[in-house]
Amino acid sequence: STDGDYASVQQTADGYIRAIGLSETAILQQVVSVALTATQIPTANLANRKHITIQNIDNGLIWIGSATVTAAGATRGLVLARGGTYEADVGPDVDIYGITLVGAKDVAVLELS
Repeated sequence: STDGDYASVQQTADGYIRAIGLSETAILQQVVSVALTATQIPTANLANRKHITIQNIDNGLIWIGSATVTAAGATRGLVLARGGTYEADVGPDVDIYGITLVGAKDVAVLELS
């Protein structure tokens, strides 16, 4: 703010609300190969994680969700096309999974704590 106070929440010009001021102390990146069965993304969660970004860096679709994620039906997850990105402010106790319909597909993962 203009008076020197710290603002922990800001609204962007396009109307999104952004929380700022997370005390990042570590960053971890990795590539995970997502399979035809539910695959944990990342393979091990960063201790004290506060934020995660997952990006589909392969051809084909990937669905993300919980350990019961599927690519169709009532438990179908959020679909990520090539280049699609999922971001969330989630702690290390939240496990995220992905699944594909055809062969293994790679995702890039970035975690902040």
